[in-house]
Amino acid sequence: MNNKNIFSRASFSALFCFFAVLGALPCASFARQWPDSQQALVSSFAAARQGAFSRGLHFETSEERVQAWGDGELIWSSSEYNSASLPGKGLVVLEHEDGFRSTYEGVDVRPDLKDKVSEGDWLGYSGISGWSFIVTDFRQGRIVDPLGLLPARVIEGRPRLGSIELSRGSEVLPVTDRMQILPGRWSLTVDAVYTGISNTVPVEISLYWLGTRVGFVKLDSLEEQDGVIVLNAPGPLNYEAVYSRQGYFVFNDIAFNEGRGILELRLKDEKGKVLSRVWNLVVRNVQ
Repeated sequence: MNNKNIFSRASFSALFCFFAVLGALPCASFARQWPDSQQALVSSFAAARQGAFSRGLHFETSEERVQAWGDGELIWSSSEYNSASLPGKGLVVLEHEDGFRSTYEGVDVRPDLKDKVSEGDWLGYSGISGWSFIVTDFRQGRIVDPLGLLPARVIEGRPRLGSIELSRGSEVLPVTDRMQILPGRWSLTVDAVYTGISNTVPVEISLYWLGTRVGFVKLDSLEEQDGVIVLNAPGPLNYEAVYSRQGYFVFNDIAFNEGRGILELRLKDEKGKVLSRVWNLVVRNVQ
């Protein structure tokens, strides 16, 4: 069914929200076509984007062809979709036989788009502000990471690690080997946000203290609970439990008792590679 441009913007927003909160865990047994150039990927799934979780992959291309992820049926098309991040651009929603729905948000929609499309078919052009690719699964009720459903990227880099800091109250300390901190509860922030240049995407982040895992985030699926989009990792986690105000990963309320120990941060990327950072810490009251 082709519903091109016959609904009001308000009714469309309600319908799209219904689609967007229905998703599932990705099935890695198949890989379809990239809808845009791999090199144009600038923001990954569940990343911090304008104070909320990114619901898909964001591409920065301008007036380039956007292609269908797989064979499917057109269930929504609008040339006037308006979102906070991509105002005034169009949107296409395709339904696939295996229960997945792919959404192409922020595209200039092809005017003669047919009801049935094949993998690789031209859907429209990317807008000047880029566009977003979102995948949901009607069966499981979750928005999922498209990377697990796409051919592996040809990239040799690793996740980028920027500043790593411990903080409590107004006190902020860069994490260094053999540093000394006071006993108590601290927060750890990690700048490991995907930059889209030559780095891989982090998909799991773990924090260990004295050999025990004290923090874990897995960036593979989102869902709606009580009107709020949360991360299932191990979930449910709201945005503020995963990211700091600056958009960095955060592990809150980590208890450090007096003594010495090893703090370890592990990042697993889209290719399954693990990057580890280790620090020896001294925890004691200042005499």
